[in-house]
Amino acid sequence: MSTNAPQTKFPFTEAKLRNWPTPISGRVRLRDADMPGLCLYLVAARKDVAGKVSNNPKTFYFYGKANGRPIEIRLGAFPALTVEEARAKVRGSSTSKSIAADPVAVQKAKRELHQSAT
Repeated sequence: MSTNAPQTKFPFTEAKLRNWPTPISGRVRLRDADMPGLCLYLVAARKDVAGKVSNNPKTFYFYGKANGRPIEIRLGAFPALTVEEARAKVRGSSTSKSIAADPVAVQKAKRELHQSAT
């Protein structure tokens, strides 16, 4: 493990996330040390078929496992969704509880999170 690699698990703050550099290629997952399951994905800028560059490279997700398989539920884009709002979504939903063996609970959690986004 390289000692020069940036730490990807730390307490999220607006300033840290705003200033975190966008990757040159691929995507990077940052994990919040204060809220298990809360992640921020940073995606390299890319062009669509019309030549338009993606304009939102930072997105909050809930990351967990169901039946041993990883699940990712999109919470919203940063900075439109603040750190505290993203934590509140995870804290107030069933995704932060054990959904490991119930696919119905996964779908319910997705609906809860999407409904709280509106």
